[in-house]
Amino acid sequence: RTMLEMTMRDYIPAVSAYLGRLSSEILALVSLRPEAPVKDRTAHIDALSALLSDTYENYYALEAVENSAVKLSSVEEAAYYYKDTVIPAMDKLRASVDAMEELCAREFWPVPTYGDMTFGV
Repeated sequence: RTMLEMTMRDYIPAVSAYLGRLSSEILALVSLRPEAPVKDRTAHIDALSALLSDTYENYYALEAVENSAVKLSSVEEAAYYYKDTVIPAMDKLRASVDAMEELCAREFWPVPTYGDMTFGV
């Protein structure tokens, strides 16, 4: 549940805000200089947008399996369900969020980065 909450309240809004800023910068540049090369910037937006889409997909998949897990009455059945279904769904969501972190500007990222935690950068 914490992973779901952090994804929807922190990571998705942060990446969306960053994409908004990138898009605004491109529009401003092109309005001033229509011939300005922006292919590299739009490629960055495309990559981050694809990861954001994956994150939404993985979020809703995890939410669905988590909602199913809490309905299980047997502790043993729930344990196997978490191991076989919930944890793999968590891993997929984690992978897409980690990939977004690599492409999102530090000033937008809502938590300390791995570099911050490891090297104090």
